[in-house]
Amino acid sequence: MISDTLLQAYFQRIHYRDKAHQDLETLTQLHQLHVAHIPFENINPLFNLPVDLQTEVLWQKLIQQKRGGYCFEQNLLFLHILHKIGFNARGLVGRVILNQPDATITQRTHMVILVKLNGKQYLCDTGFGGQVLPQPIRFIRDIPQKTSHEDYRLIAFEENFILQTYLSGQWHNLYKFDLQKTYLVDYKIANWYTSTHPDSSFTKRLVVTRVGEKCRYILHNNSFSIYHLNDDVEKKR
Repeated sequence: MISDTLLQAYFQRIHYRDKAHQDLETLTQLHQLHVAHIPFENINPLFNLPVDLQTEVLWQKLIQQKRGGYCFEQNLLFLHILHKIGFNARGLVGRVILNQPDATITQRTHMVILVKLNGKQYLCDTGFGGQVLPQPIRFIRDIPQKTSHEDYRLIAFEENFILQTYLSGQWHNLYKFDLQKTYLVDYKIANWYTSTHPDSSFTKRLVVTRVGEKCRYILHNNSFSIYHLNDDVEKKR
């Protein structure tokens, strides 16, 4: 459990100025501000530096140093914050199948968060790079849900749920996951693969992203792009 001092430091980091309550308004604001102010980045794996999931290390990197991180760092930090406030939340693990068929089998290397609130469930994810959820969505199947950016939906596939986003007139797969109980040791193993294995894309290419008010900023190696919600795209090298 984190201290009140660390909680206030997190609020300052993401520019959250309201009083936190165990309600949907607080959950939504925290999620939106987190992805707007703490970037997704894989600089440590790219430079063969360790990615440590200990709470104090996450705090030093993402809050004190004002760095970013990828899914395990981002969502573990966010989960700690939710628990401190008193939310009923737990982590899950999934397989990234970005733009691949439903049946594709990839490594279980993505963390997401399930929140139970007032008899309803919500999916939170502050660490999925360029197409990260801009805010929580309801954990309901087959119903498109509007967000501050793109539309999202959850569909069922066998024993899994698949998160999709609507881009360029069609639905695109992002990742699939199940509701199996997950422990920190599961994330440590997946994190080790993601941050060190030669087959991991994060050890081969630079990715830095952040959610803007009406756009998304994406740096991929030496290509920087701004994707506006009106479908305009700016690119620089």
